[in-house]
Amino acid sequence: MPTIKNVCAFCGSNHGYDPQFLEQTNALGTYLAHHDHPVVYGGGKEGLMGAIATSTMAAGGQVIGIIPTFLREMGLAKDDVTTFIETATMDERKDEMLRQSDAFIVLPGALEHLKNSPPCSHGVKSMFIKSQLPYSILTTTLMIWLP
Repeated sequence: MPTIKNVCAFCGSNHGYDPQFLEQTNALGTYLAHHDHPVVYGGGKEGLMGAIATSTMAAGGQVIGIIPTFLREMGLAKDDVTTFIETATMDERKDEMLRQSDAFIVLPGALEHLKNSPPCSHGVKSMFIKSQLPYSILTTTLMIWLP
């Protein structure tokens, strides 16, 4: 079985309707840091995205933020992470998140991307479809974190 090192947290750019979402996201960031799992995420500073990065770093963990240039230019990036990667497009962002990650955790807010996106176009769905293509050498694990 492949070793899981980098864990991608796919989550929303707001805190959601339940205060537990933020509390559990912070707990997850702390847990991953304490267990030496760098966090790969969408590079945003707002909502659960910002929370997972902040809590992971506060607990001594590493964070890889990946964000398209246009979102950084809008002031939405958290660029004080361990590694900050800019991409030209949202699709390139997803591709880079896939390349950097060994496992994926879907947090509140991320499932909206699945529900609202057409097949093979956006969100987690296309990341997992891409991970199954022949050119991929990754073994992808999906974990869903529910508060």
